[in-house]
Amino acid sequence: MFNYIIYIIFIMSVILIIKKSKFIESLKDNYRLIFSLKEVILERDYEEKKKEKLIFDLCSELFKKSTYQIMVLLILVIVYSIIVFIKPEIEIIIFSFKGFIIAIIVSIIFFKIIKNA
Repeated sequence: MFNYIIYIIFIMSVILIIKKSKFIESLKDNYRLIFSLKEVILERDYEEKKKEKLIFDLCSELFKKSTYQIMVLLILVIVYSIIVFIKPEIEIIIFSFKGFIIAIIVSIIFFKIIKNA
């Protein structure tokens, strides 16, 4: 039972990290930046200097956003590693069907609580 409580706390911390870091919005921004970069590269109307500057600006912004996403994912991996190191039985729960169902239920409840607050 204690392992399930730790697992639920882990799921809630993952949700909070993703929500507070605005990870999904960052992915959307990267998607938009990649398409903007593609348009600039394929566009022939720009002069070379302007095209070069736009490509550099878009690539630097894409690099910043990607670095941010990698840092968020690294934080999640570290949290997972710490939890599994402290309680190895949790890894069995995480990768089981029962753990998947618990994660879905906890996520739905947690999102409803956050939405109503």
